[in-house]
Amino acid sequence: MAFVHPAIGVLTILLSFWIMSRGLVARQGVKQSTRARRFHKKWAPWAFAAMVLSGTTGLASTVLLRPDLSVGQTWHLWIGIVSISTMGAAGLLTRAFTRNDRLRTVHPWIGVGSVVLAVLQGIVGIELLP
Repeated sequence: MAFVHPAIGVLTILLSFWIMSRGLVARQGVKQSTRARRFHKKWAPWAFAAMVLSGTTGLASTVLLRPDLSVGQTWHLWIGIVSISTMGAAGLLTRAFTRNDRLRTVHPWIGVGSVVLAVLQGIVGIELLP
């Protein structure tokens, strides 16, 4: 039971990397761009949901399984909150939510930053493994 959260976290990071790569391919204007854009648009909300699920299972495992830790005691939680927040912000800066081209140009940078933060969070979380 203690390894459910880390397993979900690893799968979430892998999914986020794959979706990020599809978004970057979509921006290159190559033959596969249309298919990559559709994949990115379809699966990015699921990656965000996986991040939220990972955060929820992390909080639950801290409260229920780790009496030696208190919520918010480590950087792991705070980096996760920022990562989830930046992924949400990237989602809000898409064509579906804004017609402002300037705002949409920062979408990929915020998305990449969110995935980098997720990796950093995983690294920080390694020391918390039981």
